[in-house]
Amino acid sequence: MDNIFVTDSYANEIKIGNQKRIEIFSDETGEEWKNLNYPINSRGNKISLFYNRYIKNFFYSFLIFCNRNKYKRIVFWQQFFGLIYCFYCRLFHVKKKNKIYIVTFIYKEKEGIIGKIYFKFIKYILDSGYIYKIIV
Repeated sequence: MDNIFVTDSYANEIKIGNQKRIEIFSDETGEEWKNLNYPINSRGNKISLFYNRYIKNFFYSFLIFCNRNKYKRIVFWQQFFGLIYCFYCRLFHVKKKNKIYIVTFIYKEKEGIIGKIYFKFIKYILDSGYIYKIIV
């Protein structure tokens, strides 16, 4: 089983000091880590923003969900990938097989009916028990 690092940018290129971020994870855990990079461009008009921010997040998270048995640990650098992955796990009532880490969780309250739906969606995910740790 693999350990994967999921990001919406190119994690191999990001460095902390002189080391690449993925190398730091490998050094700290003593295990090999692989990158899954799903770049999301959040520029453009409203239609392309909706496609890039929501459709791609749900689609890429579903791809990871479908391959979840291949992974031992999953670190989601982009919180929404991780949250949606856990949403799928709870929705389909799958057995918990991997440790899920979500890096940087930020909840921004929204107003109106959309805000109430968004709150219930996030609460449904956080109460699922699929998230091992949230790293702030």
